[in-house]
Amino acid sequence: MGNKELCEAALQGIETARKNGWNVLTADMTITGLSEWHVPVVETVMLDPDPKGGDVYIQTKNDDDSSKQRYAVTRQGLSKLAVAAAIIWSATETRRTDNRSDRDYVSFQAVGGLKKPDGTYAFMKAEYDLDFEVIAEELQATHEAAAKKWKKGPDYVDFCFKRDMIQKRKNKLKLAESGAKDRVIRELLGIKATYPLSQIQKPFVILRITVRPDYSDRDVKRAMLSAAIHSMTGIYGGSAPAQIPYDEPIDVTPEPEKQPDPPPPAADPKPNSEESQIIDFTHCDAESQIKTIESIAKRKKYDVAAYANDLLSMAFGPLFAVKFRTQDEEGREVLDIVTIGEDGEEILLENLSGGQRVWILMALRLAMTLLSKEKSGRAFQVAFADEMDGSLDPENAQNFVNMYRSFMQVGNFESFMFISHRPSCRAMADHVLMFEHGKSPCWK
Repeated sequence: MGNKELCEAALQGIETARKNGWNVLTADMTITGLSEWHVPVVETVMLDPDPKGGDVYIQTKNDDDSSKQRYAVTRQGLSKLAVAAAIIWSATETRRTDNRSDRDYVSFQAVGGLKKPDGTYAFMKAEYDLDFEVIAEELQATHEAAAKKWKKGPDYVDFCFKRDMIQKRKNKLKLAESGAKDRVIRELLGIKATYPLSQIQKPFVILRITVRPDYSDRDVKRAMLSAAIHSMTGIYGGSAPAQIPYDEPIDVTPEPEKQPDPPPPAADPKPNSEESQIIDFTHCDAESQIKTIESIAKRKKYDVAAYANDLLSMAFGPLFAVKFRTQDEEGREVLDIVTIGEDGEEILLENLSGGQRVWILMALRLAMTLLSKEKSGRAFQVAFADEMDGSLDPENAQNFVNMYRSFMQVGNFESFMFISHRPSCRAMADHVLMFEHGKSPCWK
C-alpha cells in the first residue's frame, strides 16, 4: 500500500473504533504532510478490567450496583498505553528537581513527547512532589477514621501509620517519578480520570506515526549494510573496511599457491594489556568485555558514563546509575565500574546479579556506540543488536527494548534492528521480520 492508502486506512480504522464506542485516544484530525518514509499505525490495547490484574483500580465503589462503580487506570495500565503510543522521555529534562537537602520533601519533573501526524514531536511537562509533613497528617486522619469505624485502639493507628510512612519514604523518588510521568501520559493521550465498567472493558485505540523505509529499495539496502559494518567497527576504534561496489565483478580466478613466510618470533604475552584486551574482545566472556570497555574509556578519555546514565534513566528510571572509579580507598590507581543504586549504595559491577549486569553492560556498549558516532562526525541512521534479552525476565526484557528506543532518541537514529525470541519484546517493535525453517522471511 502507498502512503496515501495507509493514511486513509488508518483514519478509517479510527472512525470505525469511534462508532463501536471504543476508547479512541486521538483527537479529530486529518493526516497531512507525511514524508514517504513515515506511515500511520493504529495500535489497540486491551486493559484488564479486573483490579486484580493491576491495570485498573476502583476509584468510586458501589456495593449495591457494581455497574455504577468508576475505574481509574493505574501506573501499569498507563505504561502499556505509553508504549503503544511510543511516548519518548527527555533524558536531560526528566529528572529530580528538589535540592535534596530536605528528607521530608522530594519533587520530580517529567518531559515526554508524542509524534504528531506531521512527523514532529509535541512535548508536555509535568511535575509531582511529595511533602511528608502533609502526607503524615493525611495518613493520621485516614487511620484514625478507620480505627473509629472498626473500633480499633491507638496501637492500631500507630502500627498502620508507621507502616505506610516507611513504605512511602522508602520509595519516595519512585513515587514522585511515577506521579510526574503519569500526568504527562494522561495529558498527551487525553486519558480520562475515571471510566465506567462498560467502557473500561473496551479497547483503547491509539494512532501513532512510525518510520518505514522501502526495504526493497537498492539504496536503502546499501545504507543498511553500510550502517551494519560501521556499527561493528566504530565501537572499538579503527576505520571501517572499504565497501565492495555492487556493480563491479569480483575476480575469483585461482592463483598458484605460495610458500608461507616463516612466522615472526613470538613476543612476550601480556594478557592484561589494553591492546590484548581490545584485540580479543569478540572472543571474550562478559567479564573480559567489561574490562575492555573500561580500558578503552580510560585510554580515549571518553565520558561513557554520561551516555550510559542517560540510557539507564530513560529505560529504568532512577533505579541505577554508573560511574568509573580510578582510585581505590588507599589511593592506588584502579579502573572499576561502579553502579549507584536508587538509595545511593555503590556496588561494583561484578557483584551485581546476572540480569542487572546485562542492563549495565548493554548500556555501556550502546554508550560506546553513541560516542563512536559522535567522534566520527557521520550521520548514521541504522543500528543493529544481536539477541541480548534471553537471560532477563519478561518485564525487564521489555525495559531492554525501552533502552533501545532511548538509544535511538539520544543518537538520532531512524531505525534499530534487534533479534529477540520473546513475543513481548517483538510486540514492542514497529515491524517484525520473521524467520522460519523452510520458509522465506516475511514482514509482520
